[in-house]
Amino acid sequence: MRGRELELTQHDRTVEQAKEKKNGLESYVYEMRNKLFNTLRSFASDDEREGISRSLQETEEWLYGDGDDETENAYTTKMQDLKHIMNECHKAEQWLIAGTQQQESMRKDIDPVLWSRDVKSQAENLNS
Repeated sequence: MRGRELELTQHDRTVEQAKEKKNGLESYVYEMRNKLFNTLRSFASDDEREGISRSLQETEEWLYGDGDDETENAYTTKMQDLKHIMNECHKAEQWLIAGTQQQESMRKDIDPVLWSRDVKSQAENLNS
């Protein structure tokens, strides 16, 4: 009897962990879709935004279709795939935020932190 009880407890824990991963993935899809068309808009070209949006849509459809009752590992893999796609946009956003904050904290009579050539170079790196 005790073995069966432990087995059921482990199964419940596994199901709960998978549910948490699924909810996290679902939240990430909604959050990234919102960011993609708002705060990250200037860090991706139209084609890139369209591709990322398509990946987010496909993941959402998978969540409500074939992925409705998947394992924790399946949800984790999907999350990693999406994070990999979003990584470059996030890096560009963080670079610009850090540079802007540093610039704003400096006196106005010294050379800027963000030069137009740096911004242009960063944009070129994103597009390559």
